[in-house]
Formats: sequence, C-alpha cells, structure tokens
Amino acid sequence: MLPFSSHGVELDEAPLEAFLDRHCYECHDDTTTKGGLDLGVLPTDLTNAGTMQKWVRIFDRVDSGEMPPSKKPRPADNERTPFLAALSRNLTEAHQAEKGTVLRRLNRIEYENTMNDLFGTNLRLGAMLPEDGRSHGFDTVGESLSL
Repeated sequence: MLPFSSHGVELDEAPLEAFLDRHCYECHDDTTTKGGLDLGVLPTDLTNAGTMQKWVRIFDRVDSGEMPPSKKPRPADNERTPFLAALSRNLTEAHQAEKGTVLRRLNRIEYENTMNDLFGTNLRLGAMLPEDGRSHGFDTVGESLSL
C-alpha cells in the first residue's frame, strides 16, 4: 500500500495501487528495477523535488502510452484514466501548495544603489550589511534573501 500524502491532502490510493500492481511492479520492484526504478521504495513525499519529478515522469510515461511497454499487456482506458486522474490530482495539489509569490528584500547592491539614488550620496553601504544568500549563482532570488 502506498502512503500518499502531500501537505495534508490524501490521495485516493485505490486506483493507483491496483494499476501499479497490475502493470508496473512486475518490472519495477525490488528484484527487477528496470530503468533503475523500484516503485516499492519510491518515496511518496511530494514536497521533495526529486520525488515529485519521478512521479511526474511516471505520469508522463503512462499518459503518453510509453509505459507499460508495448510488449506487455496494455491497460484498458477504464484502468488508465482513474490512475492518471488520481495521480494528476495529487501532483497538481502538491505543486499548487508550494507555488506562490515570495516576498524578497533588496540585496546589498540594490539597497546601496537605492539609498545613494534617493539621497544623492555615494556611500559604500554594502560592506555594513549582512551577506546575501545565493541561489544557482544569483543573489537576487527571493528564496535566498532572508530578512
């Protein structure tokens, strides 16, 4: 049984578990792990970006018909549709829960330039301010600029 839960939102596990059991575990369990995917140990915490990415990939592969492969029994639409709907609903809710506008402060250079422009000065204020956080090499990303 998969313990799906994200931000307190419970996923309807029945369509997922039945579909995975019938069409996926044969090739993606602890003994086979084709493609390096073991669904038995795949985390279900969708707040983790890596886990979220894997479940999105699973959704995309099933949705495109790439999985299960053509050499295996293909799921009927009445199996595939509820699986995709349940997984899509959970992925969407998890994505929406983490989306949002981040309130950010000015970084040191922006603050220094703003103060000098406002007051017509040429002071070096940046050295007196705390270091700016960096994200992917940038010092203007809201998540890395804490107050």
